[in-house]
Amino acid sequence: MTDLTQYTPDKYRLLKLDNRDGSVEHYYHFILGYLGPILLRDPKKMPPLNYLVRSCGPMDKLTAEFNFTDITVIPKQDWIGVVGLRNVPGRKLMGFDHPDYYEAAALQRLGRTVLDRFGVTAAAEPDLTLIIGRGESPEYYQSEAAENPFSGKLRRSVPNLPAIAAAIGAVRANVRLLELEGSTLREQVALFARAKCVIAQHGAALTNILWMPPGGHVVEFINAEIAVRGEYNRHFADLARAMGQSYRAVPQAHRHAEIDPQLVIEALAAG
Repeated sequence: MTDLTQYTPDKYRLLKLDNRDGSVEHYYHFILGYLGPILLRDPKKMPPLNYLVRSCGPMDKLTAEFNFTDITVIPKQDWIGVVGLRNVPGRKLMGFDHPDYYEAAALQRLGRTVLDRFGVTAAAEPDLTLIIGRGESPEYYQSEAAENPFSGKLRRSVPNLPAIAAAIGAVRANVRLLELEGSTLREQVALFARAKCVIAQHGAALTNILWMPPGGHVVEFINAEIAVRGEYNRHFADLARAMGQSYRAVPQAHRHAEIDPQLVIEALAAG
């Protein structure tokens, strides 16, 4: 831990970002529970002071893409220490990383804000269908530093995703199968801003619905282990609808089960 005396009240303010669910070290919770509140803060209530925020581990590189001039990211241990000093004034912003706290107008404003910050225009390419697979879990999530371990293929997968992509490619001309691990936020925004249809297993990649042009279609693979906890079906169904997308769910027997390609084609056609 560094010398905490450098964080003096005359230079800094604490910005506490209270997300609603999960860890902001993971993409969905980071975007909606951490970055979103920062970008949507009211400048009249929060003048451009130098705000201290906690580190989000691997997500810090995404924060850095915005080049905030009034935000300083500090290590988690430093953050805990500064909060414990109780002499640095602060503000608190609540996240909206749970469907109970979705507001369509705010979500749409977040989408427009990020698109504008990156200079990206949302315009769907004819028939562009993105099929998102899962890459390898970054080493960080297998370490003791991680708040919530495991990500990528360790958590869920669709073993026959290439076969699904091939089947869809037989009926649609513009199909891309890809993984997002290692992509910058700007690259993800620019990609989804061109998408007409998005297909993915339940997981953080579907957060990128935020950058899609309205009028698209989202297909989500929901495994039985998630389906029994009914509230978790809502995360991306509700997000898609708030962003003006149609939505269909395709069942998966368990979190690493194959999926019948015909079921996916039928879900696309239903959109």
